[in-house]
Amino acid sequence: MPDLEHSQTKKPLTLFQCTLLAFRFVMSDTDHDEFVLRKFNITLEGFQRFSPAITCFRKAMLKGSGFTKKHCDILVPFLTSPNSRLIHLDLSHNSLGLSALKKLSRAFCDRKCQIQMLNLSHNDLHSQDMDLIKDVLSNVNLKILDLSDNNLEDEGVKILSAGLRSAKCHLEVLKLSGCQIKEGVLKLLSSLKGSLRELDLQYNDLGSITEKKVHQLTVKLPSLRIYTGGVCSHQPGLYKYAVTLTFDPRTANEYLHLNENNTVAVCKMEKQHRPANGERFDKCNQVLCCEPLTGRCFFMADVIGTGVHIGVACKGIKRKGANDAVRLGRNKMSWCLCCSKNLSVAHDTKTESLTKPLQTESTRKIGVFLDREAGSVFFYRMSPEPELLYMFDAEFPEDQELYAAFSIQEPDSSVRLRKASL
Repeated sequence: MPDLEHSQTKKPLTLFQCTLLAFRFVMSDTDHDEFVLRKFNITLEGFQRFSPAITCFRKAMLKGSGFTKKHCDILVPFLTSPNSRLIHLDLSHNSLGLSALKKLSRAFCDRKCQIQMLNLSHNDLHSQDMDLIKDVLSNVNLKILDLSDNNLEDEGVKILSAGLRSAKCHLEVLKLSGCQIKEGVLKLLSSLKGSLRELDLQYNDLGSITEKKVHQLTVKLPSLRIYTGGVCSHQPGLYKYAVTLTFDPRTANEYLHLNENNTVAVCKMEKQHRPANGERFDKCNQVLCCEPLTGRCFFMADVIGTGVHIGVACKGIKRKGANDAVRLGRNKMSWCLCCSKNLSVAHDTKTESLTKPLQTESTRKIGVFLDREAGSVFFYRMSPEPELLYMFDAEFPEDQELYAAFSIQEPDSSVRLRKASL
């Protein structure tokens, strides 16, 4: 029987295995800290068999797992179970939709629900959805709410403010970074209560509201974050973090020909001679970009051909030779998506095949989102809207800058970097 806590299976668990695992946890007297759904290949039917065991964990990390309304239908009864130990629920990066949110909000509003930390970031929520979230704030158990990177805008924040004024609201941490908030921040700040100790307003264009005025209105707030980072906050979703990149000729292997102002890299049979230096990949057909990736960054590329790897690498990745210390995805210094006939992801010599097909047309569009602070790298298929293919939970070395990184192995295959716009 597979060990849920120590293995990452590629083959779907059978319904019988899911039932046995659930029984094992339900009957155990040990407190279990964290269940991470996306690490295990569990079908919807398998999740239904395993779901009673969710109440045995303190944390349910369901982010980026393709969670749907049907999954929510299964989960909801256990959120209000009197025997539940669950206090931390992460549903980020799932695009839940209105019907799933309605189902969940009814459970969150129930006094029997013990959830203290709720993460709904990156779920394509809009201002009209905040009527449901407003009611959730009345649950006295809820202490931390993350709504980052949803398109709430000023109207959504005004609705949310009504919930913050509720006598039943005991929220301590509210995260609203990247929510397209402008002047609506004034309504929000006037609704804050003494229980709130942290407010995250990063990556919002506060318009004419000066930083000084915001601080004046939140003078009693222990932690306030309003860094904008120079992002295009008027853009929706991930596009607000889009960056324009160029290939770095100093790092490019000589078999990679750079064209169009260093925005196109093509693998050729003949060398494009360049001066030797310590930063160049001398044996592997790889190249880094010039611009370091900081904070939250989203970049896009068109991939033509096969044998193309796209990802993120530390500046300190080895450059000489063709061993695993150099190759993208074969060491602790790089994370990548491998685009060939089939898709796979790789990091630190571990490779995992993906079941989701890439576009069949000759040009395939890939998006990569990096959240350095959260320690996450996301790969998307742009079809045309971002569709999550895979996410890494990464431990980035604090002393290392991060760069977009590419490997092109097959002759005439190429990568074109796209501009930072829709």
